[in-house]
Amino acid sequence: MWLDKGCKAILMLFPILFVILASGCTIPIGPQPPKAGGLTIESFVTDLQVSEISSGEPITFQLKFRNTGSVTAKNVFAELFGLDESWCCDMVGITGEGPWTSGKEKLPNEERCRYTGVGFSLLPPDPQSGTLGESSTCTWSYKAPSIPKNLPSVPFTPTVRLFYTYKTILLKSITFGSHQDLRATQNIGGVLPASTTSVTSSPISISVQTKSPIRFWTVGDGSGEVKFPIKIDIKNIGGGTVCANEGGLLKSCKLLIGGEESKNNIFLKITPGLGLELREECRDFEMGKIITLWKGQSNSITCDVVAAGLEAKGPVQRSITIEAEYEYTIDIETSIRVVGTE
Repeated sequence: MWLDKGCKAILMLFPILFVILASGCTIPIGPQPPKAGGLTIESFVTDLQVSEISSGEPITFQLKFRNTGSVTAKNVFAELFGLDESWCCDMVGITGEGPWTSGKEKLPNEERCRYTGVGFSLLPPDPQSGTLGESSTCTWSYKAPSIPKNLPSVPFTPTVRLFYTYKTILLKSITFGSHQDLRATQNIGGVLPASTTSVTSSPISISVQTKSPIRFWTVGDGSGEVKFPIKIDIKNIGGGTVCANEGGLLKSCKLLIGGEESKNNIFLKITPGLGLELREECRDFEMGKIITLWKGQSNSITCDVVAAGLEAKGPVQRSITIEAEYEYTIDIETSIRVVGTE
């Protein structure tokens, strides 16, 4: 049977593909971006599972979410926006089930979901036991507003905002080797241990760039010292808004009435391990310092670090810990139409 050149080329690939699949090999596709963790909204629906209701009909909005990150989510609460002005009151007064504030703001039915309380916590997944992260639900009960029958149905777009406090923790080990160690290792065809990084799955990602292994040389007393830079990249990968309050107050994302000083900020702390010391320009980070993310998305800082007391007795690994504390919010919206009745 006659085949054109294109078909022959495709057929020639089949044996190669078969070998790859049979051997279990995978084709490298380069470094993967960090996976965002934290609270993930699983659904925001109504109890009726409909997109249209009648004027005056009761309805409950249900929000379900889960902790998919690496640390415990704290101070969790939620708010619903976009309905209160139109769905609050009729000629008699406030309508609908569930609590309202004196300012005619609808609160969740569950007390623990309300910003007026202390919030609650959700545990992260446990990889060792194979359990998922803890989940929870918040609900809001309303009664649809009065709409004249002769008018078209009126659309509404309620939005829920989920608030919580979270952390990102990174542990970076850095390898140091003397000239003698490097020469001896190379002579036998070996390599020094690579630097390692362990980081939580969080909506704010942290990465550290530094050259490793780092060479040093000893002086008269047999010890060595070396200064080297580290570059810390911070990125908002959770798709939400991050907030930090320098005074350590909770609910800083909620308390933006007096300004937006805390918005797009995180509280960053750098803890050098034994034998490492931050230079002057970054020493304030040992106690913690506010960092602003450009347009709420990213920022980078560079610090000089000094490693002292190094000895030429084989490669040495020392660690540095970077921790970010912040509050985080994510939004989700749905739609509902109200049909007028007599």
